[in-house]
Amino acid sequence: MSHDYIAVTEREMKRWELLKKVLDGKLTLAAVTPALGVSYRHAKRLKAKAAQKGVRGMAHGNRGRPPGNKAQPELRESA
Repeated sequence: MSHDYIAVTEREMKRWELLKKVLDGKLTLAAVTPALGVSYRHAKRLKAKAAQKGVRGMAHGNRGRPPGNKAQPELRESA
């Protein structure tokens, strides 16, 4: 049995908690937008990600991946 963990920051956890209340119907998106610190339009995007992926949707999509501009090991050795 494998466990799948994800590290989240306090900011991401706060966003998740607020958006969970919106998804549960306890708060409106317009009410939590100032607390999220984003525009209403971006809050809609975050809400959709939260509904689709849960707390994982709050993390950046490139987390855990190497940078796109990272040099290849062969190139680093030859330099």
